[in-house]
Amino acid sequence: LTSFAINEPQTAHLFWSGREDLSAAVYLGEDGENLLLKVRVTDDRHHQPYRQMLMWKGDSVQFALNLPGQGTFWEFGLARLNSGENQVWIWRAPAAFHAETVVKAIRLETVRNETEKRTDYLARIPFAVIGLTPELRAKGIQFNLLVNDNDGEIRESYLAVTPGLGTEKQF
Repeated sequence: LTSFAINEPQTAHLFWSGREDLSAAVYLGEDGENLLLKVRVTDDRHHQPYRQMLMWKGDSVQFALNLPGQGTFWEFGLARLNSGENQVWIWRAPAAFHAETVVKAIRLETVRNETEKRTDYLARIPFAVIGLTPELRAKGIQFNLLVNDNDGEIRESYLAVTPGLGTEKQF
């Protein structure tokens, strides 16, 4: 967990207070044609007014894929807006790919359960649109993910699998 809240009494309510405040479970899989990413986020308050390239400022998921031979890694964003609308964004894509085409091909489903304070994200990413062939899958891919937390005031923190996405963009 990385916190952005200033350590002073007036901002104590922004500090992480445990699993109920922010936690996540991440599942990767495939269905023969798509890479499947499911993220189950427990968050006491869902707040996402930001769209597209600014979605990282609100509650959202960012993840990266590094596929062999593509030159750079992919950086994706998934969000459930306050309106309930789903949104996919790509900040970084290898030169041979068009981010807008890939965004349109990704199918994102989200569900917010206020009783359980949980948001589920399920992204279906077609192998073909990101160039993920059976040969590349056999070589292995690199993956990283973080969950951003904003309870209505600021992006107070993020929870990451490993360093590399939250501040500096690197694999």
